[in-house]
Amino acid sequence: MSPPTSPPSAPASQSRTSTTTGGPTCTFTSSRFGSDNALYLNQQDGTFRDVGAQAGVASLNRAGEGVSMGAVWGDYDNDGLEDLFVYKWGYQPAVP
Repeated sequence: MSPPTSPPSAPASQSRTSTTTGGPTCTFTSSRFGSDNALYLNQQDGTFRDVGAQAGVASLNRAGEGVSMGAVWGDYDNDGLEDLFVYKWGYQPAVP
């Protein structure tokens, strides 16, 4: 079974990873302004659970700060675990 393909608003992108250690797969879905992103964790029983809020990636689409456009997975800190890098498009901060 696949994770949901569409959170409340149409996603900008999806990015999926599967671990080489036999752990569960994860799917990150970026959303538009005003909507939360989702990080679906495979429960390995045919269901997925959104853990975006616990992982700190749900509420990245704030007014004046841009919007999540996509994400890539990779072992950024070389600890053997996949890390999620979310990239955004949008506003530059105002310079005083």
